[in-house]
Amino acid sequence: LDEHIAAFRMEGPRFFGAAHDFLLELADVSSVKVVVLRMRYVTTIDATGAQMLADTIGRLERRGTRVLLAATKPEHIPVLRELGVFDQLAHENHVFDNTLDAIAHARLHASRIQHEESDGAPAASQSQ
Repeated sequence: LDEHIAAFRMEGPRFFGAAHDFLLELADVSSVKVVVLRMRYVTTIDATGAQMLADTIGRLERRGTRVLLAATKPEHIPVLRELGVFDQLAHENHVFDNTLDAIAHARLHASRIQHEESDGAPAASQSQ
């Protein structure tokens, strides 16, 4: 949180409901500017889970919190794409093969947002 970045490891088949509420509350009460969702340990994603994830990402993005997806299993990508999860991300390049690359990108976002806020520019206008 010192860098205004939060990384979450998602696990198992049913985490989206709890994650939805937690992530939205975190964005409200903290200075988190970028959330990295680590998807490597997600075992299955059904339509309900994908829709919940899309809703969570959309709400965070609209609040000005950038969301990055990391280590999504290849077999989950078609479901996520078809049900609009990727459409909710601020930029199509916010999907990463691994967590290290996602966190490096998150640091760029966080530093850019802090710089804009110190200059008085609106941070929510970020498109990447």
